Amino acid sequence: MLKLLKASPALPLIFMPLMAILLWLLAFGHFFHIDSQYQGFVYSQLVKYLSHYPQKYVAAGCITLFILQALHLNYILNRHEVLFVNTWLPSIIYVMVAAAFTPFLCLHPLLLVQSIFIFILEKIFRLYKNPETKALDFDTGMLIGVATLIYLNSIFIFLTFFVGLFILKPFHWRDSLISLLGFCTPFFILYGILFLMRIPLPPLLENGSSQIAFRIPQSASVNYTLWITIGVLVFLVILSLMKLSANFYKNVIRTRNMQQVVFILLLTTILSALFAGNVSFIRYYFICAPVSVIISYYFVATKKTILPEILFLSLLACVIYNITR
Repeated sequence: MLKLLKASPALPLIFMPLMAILLWLLAFGHFFHIDSQYQGFVYSQLVKYLSHYPQKYVAAGCITLFILQALHLNYILNRHEVLFVNTWLPSIIYVMVAAAFTPFLCLHPLLLVQSIFIFILEKIFRLYKNPETKALDFDTGMLIGVATLIYLNSIFIFLTFFVGLFILKPFHWRDSLISLLGFCTPFFILYGILFLMRIPLPPLLENGSSQIAFRIPQSASVNYTLWITIGVLVFLVILSLMKLSANFYKNVIRTRNMQQVVFILLLTTILSALFAGNVSFIRYYFICAPVSVIISYYFVATKKTILPEILFLSLLACVIYNITR
């Protein structure tokens, strides 16, 4: 199957939406719900609004958003030469990784913020050798601010932005200052509107589930049936990093820099999950994007046929089993 998907440029574009729809339909029949554990102000208001609509309409919106995320992520990978070749295989890998765990297949704040994260990643990639980045700096900061209003730990993406400034262009203090001004803008607009409408100004944090707090992952928080999937993903990430390190200096400078930014994004998302006040497994959803990019490199760059095919089918089998068990 993997060989066929790599050989045909158009086949992944057909196969990916069908796979995503099928997986979400299976999830809707078993465990789809609107997550209300996270009590940030903006997300809480959205939950109250969506609660008036049938869940099937909410699920349809989630499926559409999920597919658009996969397409947008793959588009920017091709546009900025992150994987050294143009292919739509990463969109399928993203769908598989993001649907590998049943808690992810519901409406939760990280699903909404993931779309913003992909826009932020595109803005960071556009910093490469760009002589005029003031607009990009402000837009990136504003997007991070909007994401933070929805999910507090989105603020950690600033680390990716700041490190990306060092990697992709000569660093200047004005870039950081402009991005911070952009970050404050959504907060100013939201609280300004609430003040003018004489609505009591709410706190950004309503209870402990919304706060930033360091929590070491505990094995008890993961269902034992998910450990096989985690093992397959970890093994794929290790193989991918080994392949990346072996081919690192064979790539052009642009590709090398973009791959470094993706690796920093992986570390940032892991840090965001470790400092999530919410103990739910959903806090690991952000890791799906960088993991899918890194794993995609292995499937695209490796010249072997048997092992990648086995690993691809194993990951697909894990996804289907976790949803249908």
